[in-house]
Amino acid sequence: MNAITGQVKELRDEPEYEDGERGYRDIRRVDVVEWCKHYDDPSKPPLAFTGCDILDVGYWYLTPDASEMKYEEPAHEWRAEYRRKESA
Repeated sequence: MNAITGQVKELRDEPEYEDGERGYRDIRRVDVVEWCKHYDDPSKPPLAFTGCDILDVGYWYLTPDASEMKYEEPAHEWRAEYRRKESA
């Protein structure tokens, strides 16, 4: 993934999923801008974003029939729990 634009460049070792389940292979772009705004640090992407959990970011994915792109919000509850653990 390009840590500046969020564009997915390559995906390795993606397992097969049951019909209807979305896997990482459908993700086309990660919302780097939203992530930087959330953490209020525009200097983070090239270094910190590379170790980011998928729950911590929003992303655009291709629908199963490949007819359109949709946006998946970050897991806001996960973010809140993560912050609580980090500050403890």
